[in-house]
Amino acid sequence: MPDCSYCTESFEDEDAYLDHLKAAHEGELGPIDQRRVGGEEESSLGARTVLLGMIAVLPVVVIVYVLFFMGSAPGDASLSEPEVQPTGVGTVHEHGTINVTIDGTELDFARDEFLRPREHQAFHFEDRTEIWHVHAQRVTLEYAMWTLGIGVSEDTVRYDGETYRDGVNATITVEVNGEPVDPSGYVLSGTHVGNADQGDHVRIVVRPDG
Repeated sequence: MPDCSYCTESFEDEDAYLDHLKAAHEGELGPIDQRRVGGEEESSLGARTVLLGMIAVLPVVVIVYVLFFMGSAPGDASLSEPEVQPTGVGTVHEHGTINVTIDGTELDFARDEFLRPREHQAFHFEDRTEIWHVHAQRVTLEYAMWTLGIGVSEDTVRYDGETYRDGVNATITVEVNGEPVDPSGYVLSGTHVGNADQGDHVRIVVRPDG
C-alpha cells in the first residue's frame, strides 16, 4: 500500500495514490511526483501531437511520391486504355522513328515526361532519344500513343485536354511510312536500333482551324 509522502494517508494502489497527489498536493509536488501525476496526460498529449504531425505530413509525402517516383503523366491521363493490348512482353525488340506535331509544336519524346520504360514496357522511349522501342507483340499505333498520353483514331487526336477532329476543328494527318492508317488496328513494325530509320516511321500532324 503506497503511503503519501506529503501527509499520513495510505492508499490501496498506485492509481488512488496519484489521484490523491493531484487533488490534495498539486502545489507541493516535487519534479518526480509532478511527472508521475502528469504522466497519463503527457502521454495522451504526446500521442495526439504525433498523430497530428503524421496527418500534416501525409499530404506532402503523397505529393512528393507522385512527382518524384511516379512522375507527371504527359498528355491526357484521362484516356481510356485501347481495346487491343500487347502480348508477349519481352519477346520482341524493335525500333522505329516518329514525328508528332500538334498546333505547330513538335513533341520532344526525349524529354523526361515521355521516358517511362518501367511503366510502359511494351512501348516506350529510352536513353533520351526519339527512337521508339517495341518490346511486345501486337503493339498498335493507338496503344503506343496512349502510353504517351495521346489519344489517336483515324480522324481524332486528343492531347493535353484538347480534342481535335478532322474536318470539324482541325486538319489531322495520321500516317505510317507515308500512308494513312487506322491506329486501332495498325501494329508497329521495326528493326534493330542501329537501323531505326528503316523501321516504321510514324507521322501525326494536327493543324487546328483558324
